[in-house]
Amino acid sequence: MEIESKLLSLLDALVPATAPEDTAQRLTIEAMALLKSSNVSSDQVMRIVRSNETKTDLSAQNNVQWRKVEAILQMAAGLQDMQEMSQYLTFMENMMMRSPVPKRANIYGYPLNRQLLETHDGFLGSPQPLGSYAESFENIDKLSDRRSMISSALHQDDSRAQNEVTLSSLSSAFFSTIVNEAEILRYLPYTLLGTTSTLFLMENGKISIPSNIPNGESGILHLIFEGALLYQSLRDSLEKYKKTEQLSPLKVSFLSHIAEELSNYMAFVNQTFNRLRNGTLKAFYIEFIDYICEFRIYHKLTRNLDGVCGADLLSELYILTSHGDQFVSLLAKKLFDKLGALYFEYLVSWLTKGQLSCHSEFFVQKNPDDSLMGLPYQLVNEKVPTFIPSTISKEVYMIGKTFVFLEKFCGEIHWINSLSTEYHQKYRKLNNFAVNEDLFELIHSQHAKINHFCRSILEKKFFLREILSILKDVLLMGRGDFIEVMMQGCSSSFDQPSNMLPSYRLTRCLQDSIRQSSLRNLLDKSDQNRIINGIDARVLELGHGSIGWDVFTLDYVIGNPLSLVLNVDDNDGRKQYLRMFNFLWRIKRNNYVFQREWKRKNALVRDFKKLKRSGFLVRDIIAKLNKVDILRNQFLHFLRKIEFHCLQNIVQKGFVKLQSSLTSLEENSEEGPRFTFTKTSLKVVDGILEPKQAYLSQLARFVTPSQTQVRYNIDDLRSIHNSYIQGIVSDPMLSSTNPDKELGPYSRQRYSTTLIILLGEMSQFIERYTQLNDVIYDILIQLNLHGGSDAHPLLGIFNDTLKNVVSRFKLVQSQCFVFIKDVKADGNPDLRNLSKILR
Repeated sequence: MEIESKLLSLLDALVPATAPEDTAQRLTIEAMALLKSSNVSSDQVMRIVRSNETKTDLSAQNNVQWRKVEAILQMAAGLQDMQEMSQYLTFMENMMMRSPVPKRANIYGYPLNRQLLETHDGFLGSPQPLGSYAESFENIDKLSDRRSMISSALHQDDSRAQNEVTLSSLSSAFFSTIVNEAEILRYLPYTLLGTTSTLFLMENGKISIPSNIPNGESGILHLIFEGALLYQSLRDSLEKYKKTEQLSPLKVSFLSHIAEELSNYMAFVNQTFNRLRNGTLKAFYIEFIDYICEFRIYHKLTRNLDGVCGADLLSELYILTSHGDQFVSLLAKKLFDKLGALYFEYLVSWLTKGQLSCHSEFFVQKNPDDSLMGLPYQLVNEKVPTFIPSTISKEVYMIGKTFVFLEKFCGEIHWINSLSTEYHQKYRKLNNFAVNEDLFELIHSQHAKINHFCRSILEKKFFLREILSILKDVLLMGRGDFIEVMMQGCSSSFDQPSNMLPSYRLTRCLQDSIRQSSLRNLLDKSDQNRIINGIDARVLELGHGSIGWDVFTLDYVIGNPLSLVLNVDDNDGRKQYLRMFNFLWRIKRNNYVFQREWKRKNALVRDFKKLKRSGFLVRDIIAKLNKVDILRNQFLHFLRKIEFHCLQNIVQKGFVKLQSSLTSLEENSEEGPRFTFTKTSLKVVDGILEPKQAYLSQLARFVTPSQTQVRYNIDDLRSIHNSYIQGIVSDPMLSSTNPDKELGPYSRQRYSTTLIILLGEMSQFIERYTQLNDVIYDILIQLNLHGGSDAHPLLGIFNDTLKNVVSRFKLVQSQCFVFIKDVKADGNPDLRNLSKILR
């Protein structure tokens, strides 16, 4: 209470008389409350003085008085304890008693005299006599300033003296409501942590900066508050994704990293403001700018997180690792290493176990609709990260797919386990997901090794080449003697109605045909008849024809694992083979029936020649039959040429290409060997005597000690076989669905359609020819029994049948000519040569 009374009396003496009566008392209460608190700042003292100063007139005298009040309070606030403060106030009271200052008078209104000079501002000086002021330069300056101020006032009139005020006194009224930097720093931590405050209001993602903050501080706050808004946005994103259950592991790892960084950010804000209690905004901004840049990157990555997969996020981080800004590149590398470690687990799991993660962010995915049943995997090129080359991604895809193929369908579990252990250790030696040549070389080495083993298993254990050959020999009629034997042995069954054709008889006929043809060489071999047992005889639906010739077909059943890589057992592949077999079967059938009826006619002619009676009649019949043979021979030659073209220029040519594709070298062999010269000017092949190091390095990339250069994978095998069968059925001569092939210019239909029509018409010709042989046989019987007396009706039938044969020949011949003209007009060289052969 003693200090408060001293302060009240002192302030009552100093507060201008124009102030309200309770100003001194109110100012004393506010000052005491402030002085009793700890860590009183000068800004706080200035604020309470300015708040009371605005209630008085703005005059020079009042300004001087208020500055004295502020000086006293600033001095008191800087003292250590209350005892020192009490002593200081007692001293100031004594000084006020020695040098009274009239409160209601204006010093500039008094004339210059010694008394005014002696008493002016005396309470701020030393209590020593005037003579002692000269002891220091400071006191000399004070006396000089005092004389100048008072003497200068003598040359001015009272009105001008009243208007002379300082800039500080004029601006004090405007700056009294300005928020100072200390107050800003007091509320700033709350805003940076996403909490609204009385000074900075946060609402709907916006921060309101009060208008009474200076422009300089406001500009810095705009920069700092960017970090606060980014923090709030990232925190909201984390809350949103916490409710999402379908996040992939890569995204979860990415969001957990952001959550960890936000936690570090909160600790940084708290520690920094505890340390920078008396700091500045600029000092804080310098320390805070790194978090702003970091949050910008996180915000950019999370903005479209729903629309991208984890691999895309990883690709974007990899691109940022090469950013020109070192801060951005280091941050991206840190995050890429964290997410890349998880992606590396996906990669190693697929490469060493053939297993896929449950999430679809790896570029290998399951495809239930894949026609390769049992291996429903596909390579999604859109999900291949940018840091993995396309060639490497294909090798990764094939390694895992071949891994499953060998383990599940080939039964090579021991070899697969050994390979898995070997390369699992090699991948683990890489420590982390380092995108470099070491990783790519390891993948390339594993791809070469597993493909070489897979090819060896398919060829040696499952007889790949032998089965491809049997498909060509049986379904594409490459082995002609087998078809001929089967036709001879089953012709009686084929002539029966289709509903009377028993399947057991076809099976027995098929077995007999195999034993009697060159296919018997495949029996009782090391394959335990696995190759030959795939041949099967089938009967088409009864609606396809009326007799056995029309509904019979051959098939070949392939078991696993070849059924997965060859499309013979698929609907499309089976249809293609059956379509080719049925087409070639028609040609073979016509040729066989032609030959059979020709042999029958020859036998009848020999019997006719044995007759001793009716010589003229016999000679006439034989002459007519010989002329019919000429017609038959023309059709027979036409069919044989068509058959030769299909078997040699289409089927065999495609099969040779198939074998060439399976045995083609990885490197380009068309360049030929390169030559060099020795020191003795001897020309040798480069790489024979002393290979160049560059050549060996390049060769080592493709060759390992356990493999040769000849390689293909299961997808290549499937593609090669599909190209082979599609190349056959899409040949201009056989294609019926190729939209790019134009119609024949004369027939206005496709070549395959014309051929089928011709084969049907020739079949009709053969029926007439067969009927003609039947009539001749009846005539022969009549001549032998009755000597020709009852043969006249049969001769009429013979002539009518002969006319039908000739008319059918002319019709088919005209269609053949049109076909030849169509083929000749085609631009294909093979077809043009065929037209020359057919003429």
